Amino acid sequence: MDALSSLLIAMSAFMAAPAAPVATPITLHYEERAPYLVRSGDGVHGLTADPAAQAFLAAGVPFVWEASSMSRQWHLMRESGQPHCVVGWYKNRERLGFAKFTKPI
Repeated sequence: MDALSSLLIAMSAFMAAPAAPVATPITLHYEERAPYLVRSGDGVHGLTADPAAQAFLAAGVPFVWEASSMSRQWHLMRESGQPHCVVGWYKNRERLGFAKFTKPI
């Protein structure tokens, strides 16, 4: 897998798969990094943001973007127990201990 494919990994920490369609939007956390994740007037766009958003839209899963520092993302993924998703984290052994990863988008 090349570096770009690795960067396009969206990581989500769902505690359990929902039995019914998701009614509450998933919070999609990001830290602005051009050209991957850039805030614009109508949302977040970029090399990793656009494919992640398209994956959620195609799956019919509502989501909202939220700017979050990397340390906040780390805390939320480890401690909150709520459905959060971050874009662009590399998959490693430590993170596999508390989060689920999608296939590269």
